[in-house]
Amino acid sequence: MAQRTVVTTHSDLSGEPDAVTVRFAFENARWEIDLTQAEREAFVRTIAPYTEKARRAPVSRRVGAPGKEAS
Repeated sequence: MAQRTVVTTHSDLSGEPDAVTVRFAFENARWEIDLTQAEREAFVRTIAPYTEKARRAPVSRRVGAPGKEAS
């Protein structure tokens, strides 16, 4: 017998289905929240005045453990 598992992600704000995970960073912390497409668009509009004036921070890439060379 075949089985099928269906996973539905719901918004953390409204509880509505069909949410996507939005990742962002603020004040040295990384955050995730599940939002519907409309909530995501509202989030982007809300932070747009800040992101339009901000500069991107360099991406920190940790290659290996401190004091050890990567092979």
